[in-house]
Amino acid sequence: PGIAPVAAWDSLAALARLAFAESYADAIRVLAEGLAEGRREAFVRQATRRFGADTGRRLEARLRAVEDPGRLDRVGDLIVDSETGEQLLGGINSAGANPS
Repeated sequence: PGIAPVAAWDSLAALARLAFAESYADAIRVLAEGLAEGRREAFVRQATRRFGADTGRRLEARLRAVEDPGRLDRVGDLIVDSETGEQLLGGINSAGANPS
C-alpha cells in the first residue's frame, strides 16, 4: 500500500534530525527545497505530456525559483484547468507564480 504522506514526512524529519543534529532548521529547509524541486519536476513532466516540449521547457524556466507551496499548488491546478500551453503559461503569469 505504501507509506502515508504524514508518516513519510515524519520519517524524513527523523532522518534529518539524526543527520543534522546541530542544525535542525537547516535540515528542514533542505527537505522543503527537495520537496519543492520534486513538485516542479512533476509539473514540468505533466505539462510536457499534455502541451508539448516547448511548453514544458518554458514552464521549467518560469518555475526554477518558485518555492512557495501555494504558488506550486496554483501551477498544478492550472495544468489541469488549462486547454492550451499558452493558457497555462498566461495563467502562471496572472497567478503570480512566475518569480520574475
